[in-house]
Amino acid sequence: MADVGTVRQFDVTTPPHLAGAAFEDAVRRDARKLKEELIRQTLQDASSWSRSVEDKWANAHPGEAPIYAIPHEEVEQYRERVRTEDFEWIIPSFERYLVPDPDQFNPLIDSLRYVEALFTGRTDANGAWIGAGDQLGRINDVRTDLDEWAGKFKDSFVDSFVTPLQGTIPNHGELARITGEQMKLTKVIYIRQRQSVLDLLANGIKATQALSNGACSAEDACKWASIALVVVGTVAGALAPGWGVLGAALFMEVSGTVSGGLVPQAKEEQTVPLAAPTATEVASNIANAMSRLSTDISLMEEKASDALRELSRVAEKHRMKAVGENASGPFSVAVPELAYATPAQISVGLKPDV
Repeated sequence: MADVGTVRQFDVTTPPHLAGAAFEDAVRRDARKLKEELIRQTLQDASSWSRSVEDKWANAHPGEAPIYAIPHEEVEQYRERVRTEDFEWIIPSFERYLVPDPDQFNPLIDSLRYVEALFTGRTDANGAWIGAGDQLGRINDVRTDLDEWAGKFKDSFVDSFVTPLQGTIPNHGELARITGEQMKLTKVIYIRQRQSVLDLLANGIKATQALSNGACSAEDACKWASIALVVVGTVAGALAPGWGVLGAALFMEVSGTVSGGLVPQAKEEQTVPLAAPTATEVASNIANAMSRLSTDISLMEEKASDALRELSRVAEKHRMKAVGENASGPFSVAVPELAYATPAQISVGLKPDV
Protein backbone atom coordinates (compact mmCIF):
# COMPACT_ATOMS: atom_id res chain seq x y z
CA MET A 1 0.00 0.00 0.00
CA ALA A 2 1.23 3.51 -0.77
CA ASP A 3 2.80 5.56 1.98
CA VAL A 4 0.85 8.80 2.25
CA GLY A 5 3.39 10.45 4.56
CA THR A 6 6.45 10.51 2.32
CA VAL A 7 6.89 14.30 2.26
CA ARG A 8 6.84 16.28 5.46
CA GLN A 9 3.81 18.52 5.76
CA PHE A 10 4.12 21.96 7.27
CA ASP A 11 1.95 24.86 8.31
CA VAL A 12 2.54 28.43 7.18
CA THR A 13 1.07 31.24 9.21
CA THR A 14 1.81 34.80 8.16
CA PRO A 15 3.63 36.58 11.03
CA PRO A 16 1.34 39.24 12.55
CA HIS A 17 3.56 42.18 11.55
CA LEU A 18 3.41 41.05 7.91
CA ALA A 19 -0.33 40.51 7.76
CA GLY A 20 -3.19 42.79 6.77
CA ALA A 21 -3.36 46.35 8.04
CA ALA A 22 -0.28 45.96 10.22
CA PHE A 23 1.93 45.49 7.17
CA GLU A 24 0.17 48.14 5.09
CA ASP A 25 0.50 50.72 7.85
CA ALA A 26 4.18 49.88 8.41
CA VAL A 27 5.02 50.20 4.71
CA ARG A 28 3.27 53.55 4.30
CA ARG A 29 4.73 54.90 7.55
CA ASP A 30 8.30 53.87 6.78
CA ALA A 31 8.10 54.89 3.12
CA ARG A 32 6.93 58.33 4.20
CA LYS A 33 9.78 58.54 6.72
CA LEU A 34 12.31 57.45 4.08
CA LYS A 35 11.04 60.12 1.70
CA GLU A 36 11.22 62.79 4.41
CA GLU A 37 14.77 61.74 5.36
CA LEU A 38 15.95 61.83 1.75
CA ILE A 39 14.52 65.34 1.34
CA ARG A 40 15.97 66.54 4.63
CA GLN A 41 19.44 65.14 4.02
CA THR A 42 19.54 66.40 0.44
CA LEU A 43 18.86 69.92 1.66
CA GLN A 44 20.97 69.83 4.84
CA ASP A 45 23.95 67.58 4.07
CA ALA A 46 26.54 69.67 2.25
CA SER A 47 27.79 66.90 -0.05
CA SER A 48 24.26 65.78 -0.88
CA TRP A 49 23.09 69.31 -1.68
CA SER A 50 26.13 70.01 -3.81
CA ARG A 51 25.62 66.80 -5.77
CA SER A 52 21.93 67.57 -6.23
CA VAL A 53 22.59 71.08 -7.53
CA GLU A 54 25.28 69.89 -9.92
CA ASP A 55 23.06 67.16 -11.32
CA LYS A 56 20.11 69.49 -11.78
CA TRP A 57 22.19 72.19 -13.44
CA ALA A 58 23.74 69.64 -15.82
CA ASN A 59 20.31 68.30 -16.73
CA ALA A 60 18.92 71.80 -17.25
CA HIS A 61 21.90 72.92 -19.36
CA PRO A 62 23.02 69.93 -21.42
CA GLY A 63 26.26 70.48 -23.31
CA GLU A 64 27.17 73.67 -21.44
CA ALA A 65 30.36 74.02 -19.46
CA PRO A 66 29.92 74.04 -15.66
CA ILE A 67 29.84 77.41 -13.95
CA TYR A 68 30.92 78.38 -10.45
CA ALA A 69 28.01 80.63 -9.58
CA ILE A 70 24.53 79.37 -10.38
CA PRO A 71 21.91 82.14 -10.16
CA HIS A 72 20.10 82.27 -6.82
CA GLU A 73 16.69 82.00 -8.46
CA GLU A 74 17.70 78.78 -10.21
CA VAL A 75 19.12 77.30 -7.01
CA GLU A 76 15.83 78.01 -5.23
CA GLN A 77 14.00 76.24 -8.03
CA TYR A 78 16.24 73.22 -7.41
CA ARG A 79 15.47 73.37 -3.70
CA GLU A 80 11.73 73.37 -4.40
CA ARG A 81 12.09 70.41 -6.75
CA VAL A 82 13.80 68.43 -3.99
CA ARG A 83 10.89 69.19 -1.66
CA THR A 84 8.12 68.43 -4.15
CA GLU A 85 9.39 66.26 -7.02
CA ASP A 86 12.65 64.34 -6.63
CA PHE A 87 11.48 61.73 -4.15
CA GLU A 88 7.78 61.49 -4.95
CA TRP A 89 8.44 58.03 -6.38
CA ILE A 90 9.33 56.57 -2.98
CA ILE A 91 5.86 55.96 -1.49
CA PRO A 92 4.09 54.60 -4.60
CA SER A 93 7.08 52.39 -5.41
CA PHE A 94 6.84 50.69 -2.03
CA GLU A 95 3.04 50.60 -2.05
CA ARG A 96 3.12 48.25 -5.02
CA TYR A 97 4.45 45.61 -2.62
CA LEU A 98 1.21 45.70 -0.63
CA VAL A 99 -0.08 43.01 -2.99
CA PRO A 100 -0.30 40.12 -3.27
CA ASP A 101 -1.38 39.35 0.27
CA PRO A 102 0.11 35.99 1.34
CA ASP A 103 -3.14 35.13 3.10
CA GLN A 104 -5.06 35.23 -0.17
CA PHE A 105 -3.80 31.67 -0.69
CA ASN A 106 -5.43 30.42 2.52
CA PRO A 107 -8.85 29.49 1.02
CA LEU A 108 -7.18 27.41 -1.70
CA ILE A 109 -4.84 25.76 0.79
CA ASP A 110 -7.81 24.93 3.03
CA SER A 111 -9.78 23.52 0.07
CA LEU A 112 -6.90 21.26 -0.93
CA ARG A 113 -6.53 20.12 2.68
CA TYR A 114 -10.24 19.21 2.66
CA VAL A 115 -9.85 17.25 -0.58
CA GLU A 116 -6.81 15.49 0.84
CA ALA A 117 -8.78 14.51 3.92
CA LEU A 118 -11.54 13.00 1.79
CA PHE A 119 -9.03 10.64 0.21
CA THR A 120 -7.02 9.91 3.32
CA GLY A 121 -7.22 6.30 4.41
CA ARG A 122 -6.07 2.74 3.80
CA THR A 123 -7.32 -0.69 2.89
CA ASP A 124 -7.56 -3.36 5.56
CA ALA A 125 -6.49 -7.01 5.29
CA ASN A 126 -9.76 -7.88 3.52
CA GLY A 127 -9.40 -5.11 0.93
CA ALA A 128 -12.04 -2.87 2.49
CA TRP A 129 -11.41 0.88 2.37
CA ILE A 130 -11.04 2.65 5.71
CA GLY A 131 -10.94 6.38 5.25
CA ALA A 132 -12.15 9.80 6.26
CA GLY A 133 -14.46 10.28 3.29
CA ASP A 134 -17.79 8.53 3.83
CA GLN A 135 -18.54 8.67 0.12
CA LEU A 136 -15.65 6.31 -0.61
CA GLY A 137 -17.28 3.74 1.61
CA ARG A 138 -19.59 2.96 -1.33
CA ILE A 139 -16.68 1.04 -2.83
CA ASN A 140 -16.84 -1.30 0.14
CA ASP A 141 -20.61 -1.65 -0.32
CA VAL A 142 -20.12 -2.77 -3.92
CA ARG A 143 -17.52 -5.33 -2.90
CA THR A 144 -19.79 -6.62 -0.11
CA ASP A 145 -22.76 -6.89 -2.46
CA LEU A 146 -20.75 -8.75 -5.07
CA ASP A 147 -19.39 -11.15 -2.45
CA GLU A 148 -22.88 -12.63 -2.36
CA TRP A 149 -22.52 -13.72 -5.99
CA ALA A 150 -20.28 -16.12 -7.88
CA GLY A 151 -19.29 -16.23 -11.50
CA LYS A 152 -16.80 -14.99 -14.07
CA PHE A 153 -18.43 -11.56 -14.36
CA LYS A 154 -18.36 -11.00 -10.61
CA ASP A 155 -14.68 -11.97 -10.34
CA SER A 156 -13.74 -9.91 -13.38
CA PHE A 157 -15.53 -6.80 -12.13
CA VAL A 158 -13.91 -6.96 -8.71
CA ASP A 159 -10.42 -7.66 -10.04
CA SER A 160 -10.43 -5.25 -12.99
CA PHE A 161 -12.43 -2.36 -11.53
CA VAL A 162 -13.16 -2.34 -7.81
CA THR A 163 -9.66 -3.27 -6.62
CA PRO A 164 -7.83 -0.90 -9.05
CA LEU A 165 -10.24 1.88 -8.12
CA GLN A 166 -9.26 1.53 -4.49
CA GLY A 167 -5.62 1.69 -5.56
CA THR A 168 -6.09 5.12 -7.15
CA ILE A 169 -7.56 6.72 -4.05
CA PRO A 170 -4.28 7.33 -2.16
CA ASN A 171 -2.75 8.89 -5.27
CA HIS A 172 -5.58 11.40 -5.59
CA GLY A 173 -5.18 12.28 -1.94
CA GLU A 174 -1.42 12.63 -2.33
CA LEU A 175 -1.84 14.82 -5.40
CA ALA A 176 -4.11 17.15 -3.42
CA ARG A 177 -1.64 17.17 -0.53
CA ILE A 178 1.41 17.98 -2.61
CA THR A 179 -0.47 20.65 -4.54
CA GLY A 180 -1.40 22.15 -1.19
CA GLU A 181 2.26 22.06 -0.12
CA GLN A 182 3.20 23.88 -3.31
CA MET A 183 0.62 26.57 -2.59
CA LYS A 184 2.04 26.97 0.91
CA LEU A 185 5.49 27.46 -0.57
CA THR A 186 4.08 30.04 -2.96
CA LYS A 187 2.63 31.80 0.05
CA VAL A 188 6.11 31.74 1.64
CA ILE A 189 7.44 33.67 -1.36
CA TYR A 190 5.21 36.62 -0.54
CA ILE A 191 5.83 36.38 3.19
CA ARG A 192 9.54 36.68 2.41
CA GLN A 193 8.83 39.57 0.06
CA ARG A 194 6.99 41.48 2.76
CA GLN A 195 9.78 41.04 5.30
CA SER A 196 12.32 42.11 2.69
CA VAL A 197 10.33 45.27 1.96
CA LEU A 198 10.30 46.25 5.64
CA ASP A 199 14.01 45.48 5.95
CA LEU A 200 14.80 47.55 2.88
CA LEU A 201 12.85 50.51 4.26
CA ALA A 202 14.52 50.26 7.67
CA ASN A 203 18.03 50.00 6.27
CA GLY A 204 17.33 52.67 3.66
CA ILE A 205 16.35 55.07 6.43
CA LYS A 206 19.54 54.21 8.35
CA ALA A 207 21.69 54.75 5.27
CA THR A 208 20.06 58.13 4.66
CA GLN A 209 20.39 59.26 8.25
CA ALA A 210 24.03 58.17 8.25
CA LEU A 211 24.89 61.06 5.93
CA SER A 212 24.92 63.46 8.87
CA ASN A 213 24.42 61.84 12.25
CA GLY A 214 26.37 58.59 12.08
CA ALA A 215 23.30 56.40 12.44
CA CYS A 216 25.01 53.80 10.28
CA SER A 217 28.54 53.78 11.64
CA ALA A 218 29.20 50.22 10.45
CA GLU A 219 28.78 49.56 6.73
CA ASP A 220 27.09 46.22 7.40
CA ALA A 221 24.23 47.99 9.14
CA CYS A 222 23.41 49.77 5.90
CA LYS A 223 23.15 46.63 3.79
CA TRP A 224 19.94 45.07 2.62
CA ALA A 225 19.66 41.30 2.35
CA SER A 226 18.15 40.07 -0.88
CA ILE A 227 15.78 37.18 -0.21
CA ALA A 228 17.01 33.62 -0.76
CA LEU A 229 15.45 31.71 -3.63
CA VAL A 230 13.39 28.61 -2.97
CA VAL A 231 15.25 25.54 -4.19
CA VAL A 232 13.65 23.47 -6.93
CA GLY A 233 13.81 19.73 -6.46
CA THR A 234 13.44 16.84 -8.88
CA VAL A 235 10.53 14.98 -10.42
CA ALA A 236 12.46 11.72 -10.63
CA GLY A 237 10.49 8.81 -9.22
CA ALA A 238 7.36 10.90 -8.81
CA LEU A 239 5.29 7.79 -9.37
CA ALA A 240 6.85 4.69 -7.93
CA PRO A 241 6.23 1.22 -9.44
CA GLY A 242 3.00 -0.31 -8.28
CA TRP A 243 1.19 3.03 -8.49
CA GLY A 244 3.06 4.57 -5.62
CA VAL A 245 2.25 8.06 -4.45
CA LEU A 246 3.79 11.29 -5.69
CA GLY A 247 6.24 11.24 -2.82
CA ALA A 248 9.21 12.68 -4.73
CA ALA A 249 7.23 15.30 -6.60
CA LEU A 250 7.60 18.14 -4.12
CA PHE A 251 9.46 20.34 -6.54
CA MET A 252 10.02 23.32 -4.27
CA GLU A 253 12.15 22.17 -1.36
CA VAL A 254 10.74 22.64 2.13
CA SER A 255 14.04 22.45 4.00
CA GLY A 256 15.49 25.86 4.80
CA THR A 257 12.03 27.36 4.53
CA VAL A 258 10.46 26.10 7.71
CA SER A 259 13.33 24.88 9.87
CA GLY A 260 15.36 27.96 8.92
CA GLY A 261 12.47 30.35 9.38
CA LEU A 262 10.12 31.78 6.78
CA VAL A 263 12.68 34.49 6.08
CA PRO A 264 16.07 32.84 6.63
CA GLN A 265 19.21 34.89 7.20
CA ALA A 266 20.73 35.80 3.85
CA LYS A 267 24.33 34.97 3.04
CA GLU A 268 26.88 37.74 2.55
CA GLU A 269 26.77 37.41 -1.24
CA GLN A 270 23.04 38.17 -1.14
CA THR A 271 23.45 41.53 0.56
CA VAL A 272 23.19 44.83 -1.28
CA PRO A 273 25.01 47.92 0.10
CA LEU A 274 22.74 50.94 0.58
CA ALA A 275 25.17 53.39 2.18
CA ALA A 276 26.65 56.08 -0.09
CA PRO A 277 28.30 59.54 0.16
CA THR A 278 25.18 61.48 -0.88
CA ALA A 279 21.41 61.22 -0.61
CA THR A 280 21.13 60.97 -4.39
CA GLU A 281 23.34 57.88 -4.38
CA VAL A 282 21.51 56.35 -1.41
CA ALA A 283 18.23 56.78 -3.28
CA SER A 284 19.80 55.15 -6.34
CA ASN A 285 20.98 52.21 -4.23
CA ILE A 286 17.49 51.81 -2.80
CA ALA A 287 16.02 51.80 -6.30
CA ASN A 288 18.55 49.16 -7.36
CA ALA A 289 17.66 47.05 -4.31
CA MET A 290 13.98 47.26 -5.22
CA SER A 291 14.85 46.06 -8.71
CA ARG A 292 16.80 43.17 -7.20
CA LEU A 293 13.82 42.28 -5.01
CA SER A 294 11.46 42.32 -7.99
CA THR A 295 13.85 40.06 -9.91
CA ASP A 296 14.04 37.61 -7.00
CA ILE A 297 10.27 37.47 -6.72
CA SER A 298 9.86 37.00 -10.45
CA LEU A 299 12.29 34.07 -10.44
CA MET A 300 10.51 32.42 -7.51
CA GLU A 301 7.10 32.93 -9.09
CA GLU A 302 8.42 31.24 -12.21
CA LYS A 303 9.69 28.30 -10.17
CA ALA A 304 6.36 28.02 -8.36
CA SER A 305 4.49 28.03 -11.68
CA ASP A 306 6.84 25.42 -13.09
CA ALA A 307 6.27 23.19 -10.08
CA LEU A 308 2.49 23.35 -10.39
CA ARG A 309 2.65 22.80 -14.16
CA GLU A 310 4.86 19.77 -13.61
CA LEU A 311 2.42 18.29 -11.12
CA SER A 312 -0.35 18.75 -13.68
CA ARG A 313 1.84 17.28 -16.42
CA VAL A 314 2.71 14.17 -14.39
CA ALA A 315 -0.93 13.49 -13.50
CA GLU A 316 -2.19 14.19 -17.02
CA LYS A 317 0.52 12.03 -18.62
CA HIS A 318 -0.54 8.99 -16.61
CA ARG A 319 -4.23 9.71 -17.02
CA MET A 320 -4.02 10.09 -20.79
CA LYS A 321 -1.92 6.92 -21.10
CA ALA A 322 -4.48 4.96 -19.10
CA VAL A 323 -7.40 6.38 -21.09
CA GLY A 324 -5.69 5.79 -24.44
CA GLU A 325 -4.90 2.18 -23.61
CA ASN A 326 -8.08 1.63 -21.58
CA ALA A 327 -5.92 0.39 -18.76
CA SER A 328 -5.88 1.11 -15.06
CA GLY A 329 -3.27 3.62 -13.93
CA PRO A 330 -2.29 5.69 -10.89
CA PHE A 331 -5.26 8.07 -11.22
CA SER A 332 -7.88 6.28 -13.31
CA VAL A 333 -9.40 2.87 -13.89
CA ALA A 334 -10.06 1.12 -17.17
CA VAL A 335 -13.64 1.10 -18.41
CA PRO A 336 -15.07 -2.21 -17.15
CA GLU A 337 -16.66 -4.79 -19.44
CA LEU A 338 -19.93 -3.96 -17.71
CA ALA A 339 -20.12 -0.75 -19.73
CA TYR A 340 -20.53 -2.68 -22.98
CA ALA A 341 -22.02 -5.98 -21.82
CA THR A 342 -25.55 -7.10 -22.65
CA PRO A 343 -27.82 -8.41 -19.91
CA ALA A 344 -27.32 -11.90 -21.26
CA GLN A 345 -23.53 -11.61 -21.07
CA ILE A 346 -23.71 -10.35 -17.52
CA SER A 347 -25.94 -13.15 -16.34
CA VAL A 348 -23.88 -15.98 -17.84
CA GLY A 349 -22.62 -18.04 -14.92
CA LEU A 350 -23.76 -15.40 -12.45
CA LYS A 351 -25.43 -17.04 -9.47
CA PRO A 352 -25.83 -16.54 -5.75
CA ASP A 353 -22.78 -17.64 -3.80
CA VAL A 354 -24.33 -20.16 -1.44
